[in-house]
Amino acid sequence: MADYLATAGITFLSLLVVNNFSKNVNFNGVLPMLFLSLVLTLLQSTIQPILMFLGFPITVMTLGIFGLIINGFVLTLAFRLTDGAHIKTFGSAVFLSIVISLLNSLFTGLFLG
Repeated sequence: MADYLATAGITFLSLLVVNNFSKNVNFNGVLPMLFLSLVLTLLQSTIQPILMFLGFPITVMTLGIFGLIINGFVLTLAFRLTDGAHIKTFGSAVFLSIVISLLNSLFTGLFLG
């Protein structure tokens, strides 16, 4: 449970950065951003591994690019499940999933190192 909350906290920090620098996302306050970080962490630990397993052959054939599509799908799903959080397009979800992953790696190294 502590690992889940730590990961959700790191994701929350990444969403704060993305919210300040991206015009493709919109939050109606801090509470939807916090809820989105909890939902996104839950989806990344449950649904995403199943999708990665099922999409493994396609991921191999596309040299990993299909994995980015799966990440974008999970991020879009998290936004759709959260009231008060909006993302413009699926393409921006794919790009922002890359940015959030990089920021999560950076913040994990800084804070949980």
